Amino acid sequence: MANTKKRFAVILNAKARQGKQLAATVENELGELAEFIVLATKPNDQKVAIERAKKEGIENVWIGGGDGSVRAAAGHLVDTDILLSILPLGTGNSLARELEIPMKLEDAIKFHLEDAVERKIDVGVFGDDVFVNVATLGLTTNIMEEVRKSNKGLFGRLVYLPAVSRACAETRSFKIKVETDAGNFEGRALQFVAASTRLHGGPFPVSEKASIDDGKLSIYVLTNKRENSLWRYGVALLLRRQTQLPEVWNVEAKQAKVTLIAAKLFVVDGDPSRASVANIGIKKQALLVSAAKVQEK
Repeated sequence: MANTKKRFAVILNAKARQGKQLAATVENELGELAEFIVLATKPNDQKVAIERAKKEGIENVWIGGGDGSVRAAAGHLVDTDILLSILPLGTGNSLARELEIPMKLEDAIKFHLEDAVERKIDVGVFGDDVFVNVATLGLTTNIMEEVRKSNKGLFGRLVYLPAVSRACAETRSFKIKVETDAGNFEGRALQFVAASTRLHGGPFPVSEKASIDDGKLSIYVLTNKRENSLWRYGVALLLRRQTQLPEVWNVEAKQAKVTLIAAKLFVVDGDPSRASVANIGIKKQALLVSAAKVQEK
């Protein structure tokens, strides 16, 4: 067994799409194995539970929740030797999918107990906060707003389909300046993406060179240089070739400064963050996580 040698605690987000419903399953499966299990009902509960784990010398923290819960936990575990294990209870579960963690709770528990290996991954930095997936602006912001209006608990990931359609109709271009150590962009854009991982928006690679542990951000900007840019982008994204479009500018960089004319809403691992100037960076292999074994090529 990969991780059962480590003492572990489980923290579940009661507000995650499946949090309350699956808490009983977690208690039944892990009640006798975990040092403690906490159902976080208030915003500060997860932080308090992680601090408790640290004080008690617990080596492995299991987080049950969505991308926001994982991001918040990573902020407390980055640059430590404490292992983060994810129970995917949210809608997107982006990092869990990247790490090839099973989406069904019972399978995820078995995976962490028996099959997972330890891996160090990059962590993005947005201002003073960390992120473990992606910081975006533009189309994604509109998608997030549409999803927030929908019933995620009832429809799950299906809420993204009408949300994307409505967001595309509402998205307007904006002026942006992106300065990086690998190149600069200035002009009008429909979408900005900076990712610390390989995938975004589900199963779609951010770029051909994107990696989860290379110490670089994968950055791209979708411009409005051509008609039907959003439609072309959507098709190219499905084909995993969006960075090959002539209207997409992309780089692999260690840091970026994004400047806007006025403050806009970025989406950072699913959470909103308003800014007119955003400094985005990367911490190489700064977070220890449970993941599937990397297959030899």
